[in-house]
Amino acid sequence: MDNAQMIITDWGDDLACSVASPQLPGIVAAYDGHPDAIELFKLAVSAGLSPDGNIDVHIQRAVEVEDKQFFIRCRHDHRNDDRGRVASRIEHEVLQDAGLREYADADKYDEALIVATLPTDRLRNIMAGVDSGQPFTIGAIREDAVIYIGLLSSSGKGRRLSDLGLDDSSTVGTLFDRLSEDPAHQHDKVLVSAW
Repeated sequence: MDNAQMIITDWGDDLACSVASPQLPGIVAAYDGHPDAIELFKLAVSAGLSPDGNIDVHIQRAVEVEDKQFFIRCRHDHRNDDRGRVASRIEHEVLQDAGLREYADADKYDEALIVATLPTDRLRNIMAGVDSGQPFTIGAIREDAVIYIGLLSSSGKGRRLSDLGLDDSSTVGTLFDRLSEDPAHQHDKVLVSAW
């Protein structure tokens, strides 16, 4: 394997965290603080990543509201400050907005993933960090408000990206533009499947 998505989960204010990867399901690791990039890379190689491969890092915060677990995730790269601001807004809205908590689809464990995105993020990069078949929600800021759309990471019910004239190389901004032009999308959930 040449690329792995490494997901660091913060479980609370005490900075305890865990690491997992959809591409390397054998990874189960816990840390008192965030591991550095070298530590994450060594962990990935020990789980099957090629020593010549690379990793992409995502950080998510676990938030529990009304017995439902939410994970608010953002990619950790050169734009992590921008994504972090979106993630902070999403976390605030999750805590305050019962409608958003209901809108975000939960998986079979009653856990909902919301990914903080930027309009320029490619859908394939977001989906690479999600387990196959897992429902998730993306949030992005448009006109000073966070807007959301529900997605599926594999084939299933719902509309396909190709139905919207898009593919997995399309950006989040293009997806939201296309859905805003679609009369069938009137602030209801639209599940879009990439494959």
